[in-house]
Amino acid sequence: MSNITFHRRRMTAVPTDLLLDPTISIEAKAFAGILQAIPTGNHDLQELAVLLNVPDERIVPALSELSEIGFLTIEERDSIFQLNLW
Repeated sequence: MSNITFHRRRMTAVPTDLLLDPTISIEAKAFAGILQAIPTGNHDLQELAVLLNVPDERIVPALSELSEIGFLTIEERDSIFQLNLW
């Protein structure tokens, strides 16, 4: 009997509807993918900017866009913003 070794890539699933929607900006789509990939926990705006390779000021519009289409909800508790992905 032969041994079979599986090599898996670490992958992140992003909803196809989100990716193929022409009304959603490419920046918001990229951000959605990165949000799905990063571990749960506290992340500051600068860390997200590094992950996205964009200036801080471009993150808030992408988050707002994703919130408007229902991809995530944004809640503020004790001056900390919590992002909840669907």
